Amino acid sequence: MKDSIYTVPNLLSVVRLLLIAPIVVTYSRGWFLAAAVLLALSGVTDMMDGYIARRFNQISTLGKVLDPIADKLTMAAVALGIALRHPALWLAMGVLAVKELIMLIGALILYKKGTRPAASKWVGKAATVLLYVVFFGVVITDLCAVVLPAWAYWAMAAACSAAMIAALISYVPVFLGILSGAYNVETERFEGETK
Repeated sequence: MKDSIYTVPNLLSVVRLLLIAPIVVTYSRGWFLAAAVLLALSGVTDMMDGYIARRFNQISTLGKVLDPIADKLTMAAVALGIALRHPALWLAMGVLAVKELIMLIGALILYKKGTRPAASKWVGKAATVLLYVVFFGVVITDLCAVVLPAWAYWAMAAACSAAMIAALISYVPVFLGILSGAYNVETERFEGETK
């Protein structure tokens, strides 16, 4: 099963990729209920694919690449759409863009050296969950025609930015460990580390 590309988690990641365009289109056209439903569905598939992969031993090489790509593209597209409507959230969009650019460069360095990035860590997953919660909350306020004060949007942007910066920092020792050979991307542990 480990090398199979035909797994439920991989299918869920593909579904998440296919949901990006409909989420962006429905939100940009002001169809907030449809956007909220699609965004919630995207979030559920994100949570389920990781759970199913671990619970039923459906972790695959493709899944380790497909899942983060689906996450990053979804986050970027939704964040851009929301930031265009709510300029106070541009801070979070900027931090997200810088974080993903740094991680992309890191991934390319690892691939060039014949290895791959490590799987997502809990800090990164927590940041993704927070982003989904904030995005969903903003879409719901748009749906209900509720205009939040500017400080509320700035607070959300600051919380998301802090979570993304913490996630980026948490990957630094893992990245350096992979480069030095001290971190095994197959077992997702540092050499000598026990479960």
